[in-house]
This record gives sequence, structure tokens and C-alpha cells, in this order.
Amino acid sequence: MATTRPADITYGPTMVIAAKAIMPVKRSSLKLTEEQRVEMARRNTERNDCIEDTIREVYKFAEDKAKYLSETCGKKDDYYLRLIFSGGEKLGKGRKVNAYNAWSHQLAKEKNAEADPGEASNLLELQQEYRDEYDKLTPAQKMDLCAMLMEERDSRTFGVRVNQKGRTLDVMNTFWYITAMLLSLKCRCGIEAFVGVVRNNTEYDLRPQWFFTSSTINRYLTGAIKKWDVEVIGSQMEVFSIAGCEIFTFLQTNRDRAEWMKNEIREKMNAMYSEAIGQKGLTMQYKNFEQTVAIGHGLDLVGWTHDVFANPASLPASIEPLRKLLNALDIGDCHFVQLSHAERERCRLAFQEQVDAGAVKMRKSCSDKGKKRQLYTRRNGDAHLVSTIVQQYTITVVQTLCL
Repeated sequence: MATTRPADITYGPTMVIAAKAIMPVKRSSLKLTEEQRVEMARRNTERNDCIEDTIREVYKFAEDKAKYLSETCGKKDDYYLRLIFSGGEKLGKGRKVNAYNAWSHQLAKEKNAEADPGEASNLLELQQEYRDEYDKLTPAQKMDLCAMLMEERDSRTFGVRVNQKGRTLDVMNTFWYITAMLLSLKCRCGIEAFVGVVRNNTEYDLRPQWFFTSSTINRYLTGAIKKWDVEVIGSQMEVFSIAGCEIFTFLQTNRDRAEWMKNEIREKMNAMYSEAIGQKGLTMQYKNFEQTVAIGHGLDLVGWTHDVFANPASLPASIEPLRKLLNALDIGDCHFVQLSHAERERCRLAFQEQVDAGAVKMRKSCSDKGKKRQLYTRRNGDAHLVSTIVQQYTITVVQTLCL
């Protein structure tokens, strides 16, 4: 039997205010001759080879040091290699905006607005040339420059991508960073995780993306959870996300909406009943409310807005009464209250009067209630009956195999 453990679940905000959209930057293409292109490709190849050779030398140096530490301090080489390369991917904290950086950014943006690629002015030279203008700025102007730079940073982080290619590249690049951080966290601390990403609109094409830190996790969940299939789950989550993550938009018929609200009411009532009593996993008693809840536990329910008090599955399928009851449960208007000893006694007397009058039917008690039961003894014919059934089943199986 599977066991469950408490978990920390984090939810995103219900509403996000998008910053100014990022418009694609218009860049003029470089006009190079064939010889210049060949020379540029040669330089890039040499540079990449130099980078690879340097990285290879650094790793060889780390391996030698790890081997030396293993011989002198004990433990295996891999232990010291993990210590050397344990940094992994980390999100660097952005520097705070200051007036000088904001002014420098705005100055370079203005002076290089019309510059061709490769002909932009050097930032240090611009700062030295126009330093007098910065010294003449008032505090209000400096604050305005800082606000403009902050707005541009927010636009880069939260701004809506306006074309399909930009959105797809942004999603895949961010998803790669997430996977890299999870893998590095697995190396540093020892965790396992899986992530699923789907789009929430139809303005661009993107398949659902999943990532597991270990492939065996997906194989285990496929056998441990009934109907676990990441493709089906991703498709259903994508459809629900495109519908706006709104249940009533996703559900097509009033019957489906009513069933969903009934399930929500049932779950909330069970949770509220369990919390009021102090025992987990209890089921709310509707049919025997007076006997079990009011008299047995001394609780009373106030704020029930529906005209019918019964199990939510038996309530009419009208949307508005169910919605009103669900809202009352959400905001706390419908809740349990503790009865005093006198109120509990009055409930017991009123219930007993209804039983005596025949208005309430009580369950019949067992005829042997309070008596000690004897141990079960197998009758003589039981063994013969079981043997006969086994023989008949064996003959049927043999005849089927012969056919």
C-alpha cells in the first residue's frame, strides 16, 4: 500500500501585468566580399580551437590535482572533481540601477542609434567625452534616467515576444537554463525532479516540453500511477491552459460544470468536517446529520445556502445554487460551530421525539448484539464442494487448451 508524505507546493500569482512588448530590432546586414567571409570563418575556427584547447588543458589540470588530493588526503578522484566543478548554473543577481549607469546606457543608445554594425562608438570614450553633461544633471533628471533603465530591464524580462520565432527561442532557452540548474542542484545537494512546460495560447507552435533528472523516474511513474503518460498529460494540460486555466471555459456542458462544482463542494465539506472534529480522512454525514454530527460530535452547520440539505451528488444540477454554495464555502460563510452542552441536549431530546413518533427510521440492531460469538467451524460439505469446483474448472481449462 502506497504511503504519502507532506510536500511544499508553490503556486504562481493569479494575475501578471505584462510589461511593454519587445519589438524586433531592425539590423542592417554586413556587406562582405567572399574573401572577407573566408577570412572571418578562418578566424572563428582558430578562436574556437583555441578555446577548446584551453578548456581541455584546464580539465587536465583539474584531473591531475584531483588525483594528487586523492593520493594525499584519501577519497576518490571523482569526489574532488565534484568539489572543483560544483558551481553549476546559478542565476546571477542583477546589479542595482544607479544614475551613472543609467546615463551611460542612454548616452550610448542615442549616439549609436544610427551607427552601422561594427561602427558603434566605444562606451568609455563616450563617457569621457560627455562627462560634463552628467555633472550638470539634477537629482530629478537622474531619477528619471534610472526609471527609464528599470522599465527597459522589466521589458526585457517580462515583455511579450511579438513573433513566433522569438517566443519559441525564448521558451527553449529558458527551459534549457531550468534543466541545467536542476542538474547542477542534483550534483550539489542530491535531488530528483521533473518539469513540464506547455504553451497557453495558439499564437505560436510549441510541443509540450518535459524534463526528468533521471529516465527511471518516468518509467517508474508509468507503472506506479494508473494511465501515466506524459504525452497525454501534456496534451490535456495544454488544452486546459489554452482555455485560460478556467474550469468553466474548459467544461462545455452545464452537466459537466454541475458535476465539477458538486465534487468541489464534497471535498470542501469533507475537509471542513475533518478539521472541525480533528481527525483526517472523515466523510461528511448528511443523512444521519442530527445523530452523528450534532449529537455525536456536538457540531452544527451554519451558512448552508442551498434549499436542499443532502449529499452534493443528490443535489439538483442547477448552476447558480451550486455556485452560491461553493462561494459560501470558499469565503467561510458556511462553516461548523461548536454546540454548548445545553444545545446538544436539546438536539438529543428533539431527535428522540422524532424517533418515538416514527418520523425518523433507525437502523435495526443485530439480534446477537452484546453476545459473544462462537468461532467459525467448517462444515463437512464445504471441503467436498470446493474440491468439486476445482475439478470442474480444471476439466474446462484442459478442454479449452485441446481445442
